Amino acid sequence: MPPPEIPQPLASLWDYWIAKRGQREMPERADIDPVEIPALVPHLSLFAVVGDRFQFRIAGRLIVEAYGVEPRGKFLDALLPKGYAEVALRAYKAVLESRRPTLARSDMKTPRGGIFPLTRLLLPLAQGSLVGYVLAGLTIEKLPRFESAPLAKARPQNTFITVL
Repeated sequence: MPPPEIPQPLASLWDYWIAKRGQREMPERADIDPVEIPALVPHLSLFAVVGDRFQFRIAGRLIVEAYGVEPRGKFLDALLPKGYAEVALRAYKAVLESRRPTLARSDMKTPRGGIFPLTRLLLPLAQGSLVGYVLAGLTIEKLPRFESAPLAKARPQNTFITVL
């Protein structure tokens, strides 16, 4: 059962990760198969941990729409505006340091003044004894219809990061 603060469809991603983890600290990258979770794929990103940076390996349709570009191969810190990158990286680094799932919520403000809640569930995946990947689920709620590529220009207003 996922913690109550995790919204759908991220709660389903939590359940999938828990099932794949079994009795281990975290599942391996090879344990994750997007074919098993087709309804979640649009919300998912897979990041490879490269030193202290996070490189997009997989990005679902909603992720591509949110950034306004195909992010595969790009580093998260290079893709986001500086202020937002710092906030996002705190959550991703919390996953590396704690080796545990992390929930991050931000109220994002677009240049046109639209505000939308963004929720990320960040799940560690093992590569040997290290966290080698981060599986990220993203939900954007109440996005104004006139906003295009909201994460390309939005700025976080309130951010809460919780290690689960």
